[in-house]
Amino acid sequence: LSFTMWPTLWKQYKDPAVLTWDKVPFDASQKKLLPDRPGVYAFIVTAEMSAGLQPSYLLYVGQTSHQTLKERFENYLYEIGSG
Repeated sequence: LSFTMWPTLWKQYKDPAVLTWDKVPFDASQKKLLPDRPGVYAFIVTAEMSAGLQPSYLLYVGQTSHQTLKERFENYLYEIGSG
């Protein structure tokens, strides 16, 4: 797997939409923090390391259309046996 940063192209990039993200830990006790409306969500893993480094890795981006973000969160909890 290779990942290359190309500064010239990044400078040309224009973001088509402005999204406001809220971090919610993937834990059943945090369900109350999620809105009762559809939306876009992402699974991000952050490793807490020494010296204050916190590398993050985007694993998945999804969008709900027929259910709320809270309902989709509950589906994920059920699928892993925590809901």
